Amino acid sequence: GLLVLSTLIAVLVSVFTLGLLAGPMAAGLYWVVFRLLERQEPAPQATDVFKGFDVFLPAFLFGIGFIIVNFLIHALLDFIPIIGWLASVAASTALSAMTLFVLPLIMEQRMDLKSALEKSVQIVQPSLLPFMLFSFVVGIIGGIGIIGCGIGILFTLPIASCAVAIAYRDTLGGSGVTADAPPASPPAPEVGGAPS
Repeated sequence: GLLVLSTLIAVLVSVFTLGLLAGPMAAGLYWVVFRLLERQEPAPQATDVFKGFDVFLPAFLFGIGFIIVNFLIHALLDFIPIIGWLASVAASTALSAMTLFVLPLIMEQRMDLKSALEKSVQIVQPSLLPFMLFSFVVGIIGGIGIIGCGIGILFTLPIASCAVAIAYRDTLGGSGVTADAPPASPPAPEVGGAPS
């Protein structure tokens, strides 16, 4: 229930700002998920999705950049009959996989955008194909919610967010770091691990 309400707030803010605040709201949703995973007290509230504004600039730039790059991929490749559509899906899936952990790194470890992008690529690149498959499945789960006038996204987006958060924790070894207390030096990730 908490995740559904948090997602509702995040989606409404993102829609009413035409996607401009999608990055910070998604980062805030990860903050709520991490707090639930850690079972910390006090328990998170639905309004804690606004914690994404604590990392506004990198989350905002990532959200806008991701939308623009995805748009360009499809604009350039979709015009090629059959093969172009397949190529654009593959390229978008690869982009999603390579940037899978950017928002969690920004939110939890307070990384700047450049550092988070580099770290995410470093983690994912050795196991790109499994991460692409994972990103594709997570994308399908999240996208299924669009059916039924988009109401279903309130239930599928939390599942997708939890899947990414758990993959992030599994891959980085589960730091247990919260957004309220970033580490002085981030723990070294186990590079090359594929999501469970």
